[in-house]
Amino acid sequence: MKRKTLLFLFAIILPFMAKAQDNSLQRSGDIFDLNRNTTMESSIKYWSDGALSLDDFSSRRNEFPKILEFKYGIMWDNDRFKIKNTVFVAPVLRCYMDPYSSWIHPDYRNDVTLRYMQTAFDYVEICSRRAKAEIDRKINDQVFSMDVLLIGQPYFADVPRNIVRFHMGIADNFISILNDETDQGRDTVALRYYSDRVAKELSEADDKEPVDLRIKPAGFGLGMHVGISSEFYTGPVSTYLTPIVGLGFGFDFVFSKINVYTTGMLGRGGRYKKDIELDDYMWYAGKKQTGGNLELSLGYTAHESLWWKLVPFAGIGVGFTDYPENPSNPVNPDKKTDEISGFRFQAGLNVDYKFYRLLSPPSLGEFSLRSRLFVAHTDFKYLPAAWTLNFSLYIDFTNWLLKK
Repeated sequence: MKRKTLLFLFAIILPFMAKAQDNSLQRSGDIFDLNRNTTMESSIKYWSDGALSLDDFSSRRNEFPKILEFKYGIMWDNDRFKIKNTVFVAPVLRCYMDPYSSWIHPDYRNDVTLRYMQTAFDYVEICSRRAKAEIDRKINDQVFSMDVLLIGQPYFADVPRNIVRFHMGIADNFISILNDETDQGRDTVALRYYSDRVAKELSEADDKEPVDLRIKPAGFGLGMHVGISSEFYTGPVSTYLTPIVGLGFGFDFVFSKINVYTTGMLGRGGRYKKDIELDDYMWYAGKKQTGGNLELSLGYTAHESLWWKLVPFAGIGVGFTDYPENPSNPVNPDKKTDEISGFRFQAGLNVDYKFYRLLSPPSLGEFSLRSRLFVAHTDFKYLPAAWTLNFSLYIDFTNWLLKK
């Protein structure tokens, strides 16, 4: 009965945890095709690739007064980068130009025209950085709910797209003014003014990566753990029972520094050391022994850093030992397994080593190696009260909603 209860709980909550993990990996690769024609994607050049050169523009003759064409845009993507144990999935806006569709008239392929193109390109980069900063603020201000975590509702909709369109409109307007005021770069005095102005604005536009690792998640986290558990009996009960080792699993519910653990174990040992006399029949020495426990514990986070988390805990539960081979049971001969169980209480310490974290708004997923050491006291029916030393080693995943 205890084992069926454990497996049922595990099966119920596992799909929700898988969904939460899926949500931590958001969409990427959307391209804002704002003012560029359909072109060969492989031909684009990013602003970060370096200064423009005349080789980035094809040579094309066209009727005057048009002497050049500059195709540019901003590309949206989710970038992944790692700092220490944390992988950031952060929105990135990349300013680019399209050499395939950009051209300069052969008679004007000179440094002055190139400076005009670079000034325009630098201003698009400024708008890209401003859009990125605004998107970051929107993400930080967004209010998220449990529907986002468990059901997978879209959390950001068209906000990035609308922000980029707004700033691209500003870029288009500036480049239109630059075109008119400098006569497509031929007025060198006006061009120098705008070039110096853009260079100053570019130096002031922030382009910092998020490197502050003091991430404060919201007050609620939902997790699960699975691994190996063991239980070593001491005192008089050890003359009947051998240590058991088996599958340990459970779930974490974290409220700020308060940790609630539901943990179970299904294990097996060797064989019963002595006969166990029940009401109407016997469990015989030498038969296979299985057992486990089901626990509910409350813990408090005593210490937490980027890599470590220490949680002392205490709780209550049920311990049980099974006789899996059908005994001589006059009450119910068809019963395949008999069980002795008893109320228990336990206290111990969880030590989590956080080896991998994935920060992807709106959630933070933490993967930890958890060692769990505790002592327990179980009042078995038909057996002496048992003191046990328990040790577990789990892989734990906890998903947090981020604070504003």
